[in-house]
Parts: sequence; structure tokens; C-alpha cells
Amino acid sequence: MRKNVAVGLGIIVVLISSCTQYRLTRRFKTAAWRETVDDWVKAAAFTLNLKPQPTDETIFRLSPAAQAAFIKAIGEKSGNAYTFLQALGSDFQKKSEDSPVFYRTLFHCRVVVSVEKSSFFNEEQNMRESLMPGPADRISELLIKLSGLENGCFISWNRFETQYETINIGSLSLKESNQAELGVGGTALMKKWLGQDVLSVEGSLDPRLGYGRELKEELSLRQRYVGFSGRLSPKGADIFMQGVSGIDLAGNFAMDLKIEVPSSPRRMKVFLPGITQTEESPLSPEKMTWKTASVVLPASTEDVTCNLSCRYTIRHVLKNSDTIVEGDDHVLFVQGRLDGLDPVVLVRTEELKTRLFYLAAHKDALTGEITAAGEKVYLRPLFEGPVYFADYETASRFLSWLKAVQAIQVAGCPLRFNRRPLTKDDLGFLVVEGMNFVP
Repeated sequence: MRKNVAVGLGIIVVLISSCTQYRLTRRFKTAAWRETVDDWVKAAAFTLNLKPQPTDETIFRLSPAAQAAFIKAIGEKSGNAYTFLQALGSDFQKKSEDSPVFYRTLFHCRVVVSVEKSSFFNEEQNMRESLMPGPADRISELLIKLSGLENGCFISWNRFETQYETINIGSLSLKESNQAELGVGGTALMKKWLGQDVLSVEGSLDPRLGYGRELKEELSLRQRYVGFSGRLSPKGADIFMQGVSGIDLAGNFAMDLKIEVPSSPRRMKVFLPGITQTEESPLSPEKMTWKTASVVLPASTEDVTCNLSCRYTIRHVLKNSDTIVEGDDHVLFVQGRLDGLDPVVLVRTEELKTRLFYLAAHKDALTGEITAAGEKVYLRPLFEGPVYFADYETASRFLSWLKAVQAIQVAGCPLRFNRRPLTKDDLGFLVVEGMNFVP
């Protein structure tokens, strides 16, 4: 009987010890780290040209409470709906009276970087085998580097986007219960055996084992998907990202950068008429205000480029990749780098060409002849050469005003072609054209 009891207790101990507590909160069960020269990750980048963000202080830049107060104050002072709407859309920040400067040496671009896991051939122990990323493998850390900026410098960045914002990871709890009972029963009887009284003991062993396990999930905790930090220098930009449990950093990432290129000593003078699109009736030539501005040109039209490289850490699951919970994973953290990728073109040659606009006649009103390039409009002595505008909208608005009021004199100066003065008949043949200025 003693032997049976000992065997029963041993079975219970083995069963209980095999049902050890399962830890859901840990990041892995076992882990190792190593560096690799293989390409576990692929990366590429492209750029998008962005329009500069408006700096006007309008109602849309105010808080909701300030917007309500502003609307109430403007409504009390506005005489009609037109002036009310015009005031709402206007810039209420005081402008400088000096001539503005247009810097065509500043560019805003969005760099989109695409990162993905890749399969490759790994040669170990003289055997060539294919390694495919498993379903539980993920990029846990990622460093994106833009370095070696050519023909320009980084000024600032103001936005960084990933496909993740926040993750509701919840809380996991595991309840385990182990029960072991050993029932022992027996009877002692006196029996006759070979004419003598002998004590006979009869016993029974009744081991009972119970094991219960319950996995409970509660949506109560929140954590950021991706934590990131960055460093910006005149010739480089670094972004470091670190994912959380269960989140793969593979995907697309976008950063908005402001770049400045060297400027040319050459400056172009442009005309800024005081005409807005919201005017009820065209201003008379006597009331039309104006000013001039300078345009700063780039010193070169060579592409602005930089190098792209990556540093990464892959969480490669060696065992237990079939479970969602990562606490039971046997993992290998593989650290690698990507160098020698294709250069990223941040600003292209065509974007570095400064395009200005002017008024020209596509047909001579006197002779009816069609000129090949169009004869440009001058405003001497305010401008030594043709009248240039910084953008198409300003030139088009000015031309519409000329035709509406039949003006052939602006700012006290007569409008003219190079060979003769401009007449009212010529106004109908004027169009807006543009040309690129290069260093």
C-alpha cells in the first residue's frame, strides 16, 4: 500500500508542475539577439510637392470660443451680408507696409517611405535555404535616415504620419486552478491462515485531479501604436520608430519637410495690384492701389537629392508563432541595415525654374497680324522691362480689371507695347502668358 500511495503522490506532483502559470504580460518567453547582413527588409521612397501652408491669421486659426466672439463682433459692425462675409474671410493680422519678398528658394515636400519585410536566401552550413517571414514576425524598431542632402538644406519639418494612431490593447488575465485529491481507504481483519490468526489489511487509492483554465479579455487599457522621435540637421533627417506588442512597423510613413536652396543675386520685380475677387464693382483707376515686390530666384536648377538608409530590428518568432499572445514566443531579434538605396529626389529641376507671368497681345489690333511669341505689355517708368506678376491668378485678375474699366493707364504710367502705346482696342486681344526664369 505504501508503494501505491507514493506512486499516486508522484503523479500529482508531476501533473501540477506541468501546469505552471502562463504569463501573458511578458514580451517573450526566451530571446536572443544577433546582427545580419541579409536583407530582411526592403525600403523605397518618393516625394510629393506641397503648397506652402498659409500664414494668414484668419478666423479659422482661432479656437471655437474665439471664433464665436469674432463673428458676433463683426456682425454688429457689418452693414450688409457682403461686408460681413468679406470680413470673415479676411486676414485680421496687421501687414507690414514694406514691399513683400517672394522666396522661390523655399520648397515644401512630403517624403513617403515604404518599408516591408522581404524573403531572401540565407547560406548557412553550406546549405542554401529560403527564409520567408512568418505570420508572427514583425518589425519592432525602425530608424529611417535621410542624409547627404545635395544642393540645399533642411529648414524644418511640421508633420509626421503613420497608418497608426492609437491601439486599444485591452487587458488580458488568466485564471488557473489546479486541484489534487488523494483518497485512501482500508480495512483491517483478523483471518485464519494455517491455523494461526493473521491481521489482513485491505486498502484502496483514489487519486482525483482537476485542472481549470479561463482566459479573460477586458478592453480597458490604451497605448500608442507607434512611438517615434526625430532629429533634424541642415543636411539630414532621422526618424526613429518603436512599435508595441503585436504591431508591425511595415507600411508607409510620410514626413513633411521644408527645404531651402541657395539663392541667386538676381532679383525679379513683380507688380501687385490692389484688386480682390470679392469686390462688388470694379475699382476706378484712381482708387486702385498697388505695390511692387521682389522675387528671389534659385542659384541653380540641379535636382535637390539625399540618400536613404534604414536600421531595423526584426522580431523573428522561432517557436509558438501559432498563438496571438506573444508571451509564449521564443524569439530571435535580428538587427540589420539597408544602405546603398536609390537616392531620393526632393526637388526636381522643373520645380527650381521660377515661372512668372505677364500680359501680351496674341493679335495686333491695328494690323491684325498674329505675333509668334506675343508682344508684352510695359509700364514705364515704373518697370524698365515688361510688367511681371508672381502668379497666374494675380495677372488674370489684373487683366479682367483692365477690360472691365477700359484702363490704359495705371499708377500714373501709361500702358504700352514696346513699339507703341496701348489703346482700348488692344485690351480685347490681351492674354496672360508665362515664362520660366533660370539662373
